[in-house]
Amino acid sequence: MAEALAPALVGLGLALFPADAPEAFAAQATRAGALPAARIAACAPFGEDLARCLTVQDAGQRRIAHGGDLAARGLSRSEAEQRLAAARLSEALAGLRPAAHPDVAGPFFARAEGDGLDGLLTLDAAAVVSRVGAPLRIAFPTRNTILAWPGGDAARDHLLAAAARAAWEQDPLFASPRVYTWTGDEWAVWGEVKPSGTR
Repeated sequence: MAEALAPALVGLGLALFPADAPEAFAAQATRAGALPAARIAACAPFGEDLARCLTVQDAGQRRIAHGGDLAARGLSRSEAEQRLAAARLSEALAGLRPAAHPDVAGPFFARAEGDGLDGLLTLDAAAVVSRVGAPLRIAFPTRNTILAWPGGDAARDHLLAAAARAAWEQDPLFASPRVYTWTGDEWAVWGEVKPSGTR
């Protein structure tokens, strides 16, 4: 039986958003007359074009958490990330399942759980590499979608990077068309398939 989640962590998640999401969140909260703590998105930069943000369930919807949400739980952003990873990383990894497509030779993994835990995979690259293989390629093309695979096969790398781009183009307000890799020290952009007709 699963251990009960600590009350401070109930409803918390971690997700990736475009890099400008914290600024847009603050502007919207200011326009709405929110208190100062509620204007600060609980986010940190991730890679070149993303922000890793804590999220909360609010009236049946998942939204970016703010400073007031964390203060009410007695947590800082980094404490919340660490405790959430300790409590739910294995659950997030379990959602990263082997996938197959007739055009893609070799293994790849997909995660589309919609549970708000996708961002946890960015906190423990070694665990993701252990599950997927190295060199790790990972894409976050839409909200609630991750594609990951062991890189090195040029055809598979291109097909899955193109699939990430195509998924992102359906809803470019969220996430990124870029593919990331773990260098052993940090997350870095591995590449991106550009739209046809551009260089």
